[in-house]
Amino acid sequence: MTNNSIQISIVVPVYNKAKYLSKCIDSIINQAYKYFEIILVDDGSTDNSGKICDTYSDKYPNIKVFHKQNSGVSAARNYGIERAAYDYIAFLDSDDYWDQGFLSEIVMLISKYPDCGMFSTGFYYVRKDKIISNNNILIGDYRVDNYFKHSLEHTFVNSSNVVIKSEILKQIGMFPVGMIDAEDLYTWAKAASVCKCAYSNKKLSYYNLVSEGWRMRKNRKDIDGYSFTQLIDKDPYKKKYLSLLAYRKSIYYLINGFRSEADKQIAPFLKGNIFSSNMIRYRIFRLLPQRYIYTVVQIDVSITRRIKRLKDLFTHQEKK
Repeated sequence: MTNNSIQISIVVPVYNKAKYLSKCIDSIINQAYKYFEIILVDDGSTDNSGKICDTYSDKYPNIKVFHKQNSGVSAARNYGIERAAYDYIAFLDSDDYWDQGFLSEIVMLISKYPDCGMFSTGFYYVRKDKIISNNNILIGDYRVDNYFKHSLEHTFVNSSNVVIKSEILKQIGMFPVGMIDAEDLYTWAKAASVCKCAYSNKKLSYYNLVSEGWRMRKNRKDIDGYSFTQLIDKDPYKKKYLSLLAYRKSIYYLINGFRSEADKQIAPFLKGNIFSSNMIRYRIFRLLPQRYIYTVVQIDVSITRRIKRLKDLFTHQEKK
């Protein structure tokens, strides 16, 4: 397989990100590897995002723009996938950006590990244009035989550092339309259930934390009907990883006052895990008055992230 035979469709869902959008698109245009198309899906933006997309489309023939009514990020990504011309689909959120070597590294992975269906690189967490954290301390590039085992220790796939074969995306039904939280993690888990992942630790993607955080939205429509129990099989690592995602979704429901729905999400994972740290946390949050849950969860998340960063820093120093 020659490098120029690997062509990539890059899907960028856009919704009210005018402040960040040009930096995102420029980072794609400036890639060292040039065999790609860009699909900008304007999901009903009410700011200047749509006009910015059109400006780039008028200037570059390999940029396609589609304007549609707002229907959520999963529907926007699926809309782009359905209109992609190439066999490999990359995703980049409109407030994130790539190093100019990102696609070149992905193409290297595709050539080196042709039996894999999902490919990713290392990335940086960014806040206010400042790098605040490396995402991992893994070394080299390799085939990830068990996505779930590795994901328990390191995040190595996100919505802006991954390329997936289009046939895999269509096989798993693409992204879950209507899923309110963790729709990308749900999709990666489904993909990893049917294919292997290849990974390079070169940090070539920048994940902006500008929109990170738990959302408070008192709306019954936020109960989406998706459950991570649908993905459980005999793999113990997979079940443990899915329990973490179920915990996240349960906390989202708790914050928004849907306690019975929160219980339904996490109940299948309680058996045999009642003393795990997340299950203990869940029980504590569950006992709190509703008005305190959001604040306490935010404090807990902040402390947990600080501890993880310190742990990663010390581990990295030990390996030097």
